[in-house]
Amino acid sequence: MPLPPDGRRAEVARAKRSAVVAAARTLFAEQGYFTTTVEQIARVAGVAPATVYATTGGKQGLLFELVQEWSTTPAVREALEGVARCERVEDVLAELSAGVGRVRDEWGDVIEVVLATAPHEPAVAARLLEVRRVYEADVDRCVRRILDLTDHPGAHREVLDVLWFYFGFRGYALLVHDRGWDSARAERWLVRQALRAVEDALAGSATA
Repeated sequence: MPLPPDGRRAEVARAKRSAVVAAARTLFAEQGYFTTTVEQIARVAGVAPATVYATTGGKQGLLFELVQEWSTTPAVREALEGVARCERVEDVLAELSAGVGRVRDEWGDVIEVVLATAPHEPAVAARLLEVRRVYEADVDRCVRRILDLTDHPGAHREVLDVLWFYFGFRGYALLVHDRGWDSARAERWLVRQALRAVEDALAGSATA
């Protein structure tokens, strides 16, 4: 059954918005946020520049929309659900590592754009700080699961620092994108190194 006029207009509007967001993501990744212009985004999306402003508010609105999609990807929830079921520290780290890998594989281009842009754009820096706080809270849930399994509450801060060092914004990308490792190898390596560091932190808290 054909869509009514309002339905067709809404469908066209959604298609245009999706095209604009996809064009912005591609151009931001290829040439950076500051070099990309609204006119270029419009050209790649096949719309008028006015449409870019009307649908997303321009470049900053587009980047914020991409940040929203990155920060709410289901991979994060799935990883945390897996962590909650783990009965070994190593399994917690494996779930976290796999989740980081999925997010990075799906959204790594956006993450790198945001990290590169934030030092020079206060509004983007503020949005990144919001995302970081949420992610730190997610990592903290992994830490608390480890402490529940090991009964070492005094190690909380050090274990959190360890997990952020290995599974924060940079570790996986450094191995995969900068050094050319495949995803599976990077995830295994991160788990092994993090496990040793966590065990040291737990042992230190037990003797403190």
